[in-house]
Amino acid sequence: KLIVENRKDAMQSSFILCKKGISFFNESRRDFSFLSTLLGGYFGSRLMQNLREKNGYTYGVQNGSIYFRNSSIYYIESDVTVDKTKNALEQCFIEMNRLQTEEVSDEEIKNVKRYLQGTVLRDVDGVVAFMKKFAFWNRFGIDENEFEKFMNSLNHINKEMIINCAKTHLQHDDFYTIIVGKL
Repeated sequence: KLIVENRKDAMQSSFILCKKGISFFNESRRDFSFLSTLLGGYFGSRLMQNLREKNGYTYGVQNGSIYFRNSSIYYIESDVTVDKTKNALEQCFIEMNRLQTEEVSDEEIKNVKRYLQGTVLRDVDGVVAFMKKFAFWNRFGIDENEFEKFMNSLNHINKEMIINCAKTHLQHDDFYTIIVGKL
């Protein structure tokens, strides 16, 4: 589950941690979207705080899901200082483990909820933006009620749900690691 393309003169390593994700039709997808955002989906995320702010390994780190009809690919990706590649990967798994074992603070939950609410509102702000979002939903046979369902799902986010979702979807052994640079 490890692929390394060594580049002897590399100054940075690009890495991606990826795994088979959940279907867009899976009812837990909205909870997972919250978890994904908390972990690495916005500038204040745990991975950004750890890899960029605390350790200075990278300028940025992001994650997300690429949805297909019956599955998805979940990924975490970054470019890191070449001599810190292994450390950065370890920190990604440490943050995933923390989400499985430690309660998230009320303040952090509130911040992610607000971020997601703003993101969803921007996604449907204006005719063109709404049509892009509608086209995405339409690909999966979903209508504009998805907007309301997602916004309502944020009301049910709690500490226990986050831990359970992390235990289900962020298992170390499920991930493949691809590195271009040096390990």
